[in-house]
This record gives sequence, C-alpha cells and structure tokens, in this order.
Amino acid sequence: MFNRAMREGTERIAPALPKAYELHRRADRGRGRRRQRHAARGGLAAAPGLKGILFDTAEGVAGADEEFRRAGLSDRCVIETGDFFEAVPGGDVMLVKGVLHDWNDRRCVVLLRACRRSIAADGRLLVLEPVMPSGLGTPEAAGAVMSDIAMLVYTGGRTEFRDLLAAAGFDLTEVTPPLGGSAIRILVARPA
Repeated sequence: MFNRAMREGTERIAPALPKAYELHRRADRGRGRRRQRHAARGGLAAAPGLKGILFDTAEGVAGADEEFRRAGLSDRCVIETGDFFEAVPGGDVMLVKGVLHDWNDRRCVVLLRACRRSIAADGRLLVLEPVMPSGLGTPEAAGAVMSDIAMLVYTGGRTEFRDLLAAAGFDLTEVTPPLGGSAIRILVARPA
C-alpha cells in the first residue's frame, strides 16, 4: 500500500517536472520504494528530448526495464544500480525526489556530497521535497506539515535544506511553486 501511495503521488507531479524546470539530461537517484522510476518515466514521457539515468538499489529498479520498454522509453533511459551514499553516476542535471526527508542530516550530507562529486561543473541538482509554505492556509500546507511531523518522529528532525546543500558544496538558487497541487517543490541548487 505504501509503494502504491508513493507511486501515485509521484505520477501526479511527474508531468509538471519539465514544465517547472527545463531538463536536458537527468540522472535520477533513489532508494527503494520505486517512486524514483515513476518520476523518471513520467519526466521522460512529458519531455520527448530528455535522456536520463535511473539510479537506485537493485530492489528499486526491479522491473523498471520492462516498464520503460512498455512506455517506449527504454532507448532514452539507462538503468544503473548502486549505493547513493558511496557514489552516483554523473550528469548535467541530477534529480533527487523524496529522499532527503528519509535520512538524518549527517546521511543527507553524505548523499549530497556524492552528488557534488559527480555533477557537471555547471550542472544543477534538483531536490524534490515537501517544503513548508509561507502560510498555513494553503491546500499544500497540510501535506507539508504532516510530512515534517512524520520525519521529526522518524529521523529526529531536519536542518534547513539550504544548510544541508551548503554543507555538501551546493548553493540553493531557486525554489519553485508547488507541483501538481502537492507540497512538493523543486529546490534548485548549483555547485558552489
């Protein structure tokens, strides 16, 4: 049920990705739960010129090759497995969706440093996470508040995304409006 909920949430915002941020090449990072492949598939389907790498654990990419083949996207996406705490494939644009809120600050910085080591010098890191809106009277606020409460309980809280990115060698340059009526926003960072 959890995997289905993650997939449906990702499928709802995936078509908005190319519109929210122009993607030329994307390396997508993940860890299980198959939400990363749905973001990659949705982004590739919405942007015909896009090519990418789906990078996840073996469990996370299981069956992804068949999904991409059925969607007619297998020639535009390379599937790789590994541990994102150690190293990630390089890219011009890297997308990390719904991952940072799963880990404590120390692990987040380790992951972000792996991205920093492999991203192009003029590349961009796109972090998709629930972000607290400026006011609590908006529809996306409830999702952001619930996400923050859950992560406070499970991971012990979170430093500001700007500070995590800076600790890993990135500058936060932009935060997009919410995607697809969700609390998810794209935090755009560049190598410092």
